[in-house]
Amino acid sequence: MIFSKKSDSRIILMITFFLKPLKRNLVIHSEKVFLISFGLLAILGYVVLFGLMGFIWNSLTKNWDSWVTTTIQLAKNISIFPALAALVAGIVILFFLIN
Repeated sequence: MIFSKKSDSRIILMITFFLKPLKRNLVIHSEKVFLISFGLLAILGYVVLFGLMGFIWNSLTKNWDSWVTTTIQLAKNISIFPALAALVAGIVILFFLIN
C-alpha cells in the first residue's frame, strides 16, 4: 500500500490549504495556484518522459532487467538540457510561490 491514512489526510489538508485562499480572493490566488500546478506539471513531465522512454527502449530491445536502470542510462546518454530546464523551472516556480 503506497499511501496510509495519515498521508491521505495530509494530502487532503494540503489541497484544502491551497483552495481556501481561492474562496477569499479568487483573482490574486488563482494565478498562484495556476503557476504551482504548472511547476508540478513540468516536474511530472520530466519524470514521465524519461520513464516512458526507458520502458519503450526495454520493450524494443526485449531487455526486461530493469526499466529504471535503462531510464537512467538514457538520461545520461541523451542531451537532456530541455527536460532538465523544465525540471529546474518547475522547482524554482514551486519554491518561490510556496514561500
